[in-house]
Amino acid sequence: EIAAPKRRLLINVIESKANMRFERSKRLLQMTNKSIDLGGVGDAAYYNGTTAGVLSGEKLVVFSGVKPPPGSKPSHLPPEQIVTLLKAALERLPK
Repeated sequence: EIAAPKRRLLINVIESKANMRFERSKRLLQMTNKSIDLGGVGDAAYYNGTTAGVLSGEKLVVFSGVKPPPGSKPSHLPPEQIVTLLKAALERLPK
């Protein structure tokens, strides 16, 4: 996939109305009654299989397009890996 990538990962850092945007995004992404909440990172976090977000104070970090290479088993990254990625993103934010 290096020569002609077919996937992309978008990372947004939002500092304006972060709490409201977190709740809105989470509500839009939750298609079923299954919880998409993640624990162990930030003030609150979610992961629905392709999108992950973490709220920490007045900052929201959102990863869109989170998925393993095509044909991989399982088809979604385990929540533990997402928590690790979100923690790394928070550590790299400017204070």
